[in-house]
Amino acid sequence: MLKFAIFTDDGLPTAFYSEDVHGCRLSPVFGPWPQRNRYGPVPEPTDDEANPSAPIVGTEDDPEQIPPVVGHVANPDCLIPVDAIEITDEQWQELISNSGRRRWVDGKVVVYDPPPVPPVIPDRLSRRQFRLQLIDAGLLEQVEVWVSAQDVRTRAAYADSGSFLRSDEMLLAGFDALSFTSAQIDEFFAAASTL
Repeated sequence: MLKFAIFTDDGLPTAFYSEDVHGCRLSPVFGPWPQRNRYGPVPEPTDDEANPSAPIVGTEDDPEQIPPVVGHVANPDCLIPVDAIEITDEQWQELISNSGRRRWVDGKVVVYDPPPVPPVIPDRLSRRQFRLQLIDAGLLEQVEVWVSAQDVRTRAAYADSGSFLRSDEMLLAGFDALSFTSAQIDEFFAAASTL
């Protein structure tokens, strides 16, 4: 049975269909039923005809044959979308076996190397994650020296916070004192989120 697929504009498959599951796209249109001769009774032998044949008295449908297919029409019961593209069994297998690593280009299945997924940068860290990342980055002592030189509100926020928000102004001031870029802060939060 035929197989079909729907693809994104980039050629990545989003759905697969098979006629044996979703119905044939086309239904056959049959021509007239094959006919066979209908014979009358065999006449009695005569002097002229010792072995007479039964005369043909008409025609009838031949149940031993099937009508010929003379065309096809759209099957209204088919669940395969009109925009689905017909693919071979080999192409279907290649796409299924390499999900996300193959795409459809100009009627062919080609290798596709997806771009790396950008890391998810959390908007907050737990106190534990934040302090462990400071230790892992070798920054704990330097940060605590900086915090001890700050105003009482900053010292209290550092000492008593249960979580650290990426957008917090006091936190950003601390990273600025360490000369961290925005990308370095993102890396710090991404690494800490795994702890």
